[in-house]
Amino acid sequence: MSAAPSNEPTFRQSVDLMFNRAAALMDLAPGLEADFTVLDLASTPAIAQRVAEAESLWEVLFPTIMMGDDRAIRSTWVAGRQAR
Repeated sequence: MSAAPSNEPTFRQSVDLMFNRAAALMDLAPGLEADFTVLDLASTPAIAQRVAEAESLWEVLFPTIMMGDDRAIRSTWVAGRQAR
């Protein structure tokens, strides 16, 4: 007896979907008072390896919290404008 294929997204697909929904809700027009930092969750080979094996959002973020450096910052947005 084989199991029916699951229509549930993978964890990685869920994270991408959550990010895309959040990005669609944000209006980063100049003049808004919001600051954002966009992280690169594969900024080093060690971090990328840990993220590839992650099964929860915490397991995705933890390697960058512990091992991340300036390479982990993909971009910074201040008041709706890209600062870096």
